[in-house]
Amino acid sequence: MRIALVGWEIDEAVAIALEGLGTEVTAFTRWFPETPRRVALGGGALIRCPHQVGGGVVAEAWSFRDSVLRQASETGIGMTFDVVHALDPLARPAAAGLRERSPGATAVVGSITPSDLSGGDEAGLTLDLDAARWVADHPWLAERWRDQTPGGVRARPAVVLRSQAERPGLSGSMEVEARGPVVALWAPRDAAIDPAGIVEAIGQARAAAGGLGAIVLGTGPIAESLRRRLAGRGWLVPEARRGAGEMTLERWRAWLARAAVVGVPAEALCDDPTARISWLHGVPVVSIAGGAAPEALAGAIADLLFNPGRRERQVRAGEAIARRDIGPEAVALGWLRVYLDALSTPRRSPRSEGPSPSAAWSLAAARSRLSLVPISPREVYAAWTVRPDDWTAALEWLGDEAPRAALTIRMLDITDLQFDGGDATAHSQWDIDPGLTETSRTLSVAFPGRSVAARLGVRTPRGVFLPLAHARPCHLPREALAPSEPVRRLRVLPGRGRS
Repeated sequence: MRIALVGWEIDEAVAIALEGLGTEVTAFTRWFPETPRRVALGGGALIRCPHQVGGGVVAEAWSFRDSVLRQASETGIGMTFDVVHALDPLARPAAAGLRERSPGATAVVGSITPSDLSGGDEAGLTLDLDAARWVADHPWLAERWRDQTPGGVRARPAVVLRSQAERPGLSGSMEVEARGPVVALWAPRDAAIDPAGIVEAIGQARAAAGGLGAIVLGTGPIAESLRRRLAGRGWLVPEARRGAGEMTLERWRAWLARAAVVGVPAEALCDDPTARISWLHGVPVVSIAGGAAPEALAGAIADLLFNPGRRERQVRAGEAIARRDIGPEAVALGWLRVYLDALSTPRRSPRSEGPSPSAAWSLAAARSRLSLVPISPREVYAAWTVRPDDWTAALEWLGDEAPRAALTIRMLDITDLQFDGGDATAHSQWDIDPGLTETSRTLSVAFPGRSVAARLGVRTPRGVFLPLAHARPCHLPREALAPSEPVRRLRVLPGRGRS
């Protein structure tokens, strides 16, 4: 799997960990004076891209986009990636540019950052990225991001915790006040919980712990129902009665660190990101998943409040799990899971306004065709059509190998050769596997100014290649300065006066 990480800041440890999972990683980031333009990144490469500084946030983001596309072309890395991951809002135009250069074959993943919720200039870059999947490094970011659309109709982003979850000062940067112990209840939009049962359990726990208060961390209808029920009984912390609209990420962290017990809507606590963050702050966790008896939940809360030994043992074990899950290897594994989900999602081609791209092969065609057009010293534009009869005949000819066969463009380097159409006469060859919904793509060539030929065909996992169409040789322009033409000068003579 070829992965492009695009961001103004690159976590090299995570990128190297991704390489260790069997992927090929190329990272694009900003360039600073006196830093190398390209450095090795495990088995991959880190490319620093100079861009125009100034003119505002959006202008810099688009300047960075142009630089990334130029570096990808000039360095021979190419634009063909399986996944492009935009690590921050300012990198999203660049990620979209890489996606456009390889339409239909690349899945885009976007990371959500606090700037997406601030309403500043960076927030406007969110809609510029047609991402197949989104990922957040904090559950509150994922929850608030869904609230940006009416009714929270956005799909829930994947939450992959990173090392900033335990960064010193985040929870202590804001003071929150409460008169007694507090139970923090995490109720995201899609939580499967019973508000009435939870309120009854809080009431029973208050009988054992006088002054016990509660706060609800959530914004969806379930969280609002739970908040109203607790406020009606007078058990909601007074400072939290202003509603979830004023709850910022800093206040969320502060309340989580201030709580005596945190309730999460997951039966498996170790799988819940909020539980892991709570353990990092030294706070025990209890499950409030739907179906739990109020008496059992009240007993679990009271046990964690009044049994220091049980509390300490749970926090110690949970913290060990949480610290393992925020390391570079765990983050890389979480991202890779998101990438696989993104690649498995059928996507509609942005070029199609009428019939879907999957119907492209159903259109009548005189015969299968493949054409190449040079567009730069290192790039060629390929367009093709496949006649349905040709595809069917090829699969029948392959027999048992047909179920695993793939459409393939076989590129041939024929620079300075008298090409006779055979593979043996080419300097080298490489295969590109387009998606079944594609009809064109921009292809990269490793070296500038080459002459290439191509064949469109069907290839099996054993290497059998059955050609369907051939393209004429294509000669890419050389990388050189513009030609200097002779300068023509005109001499203007003064006009003669009239007599």
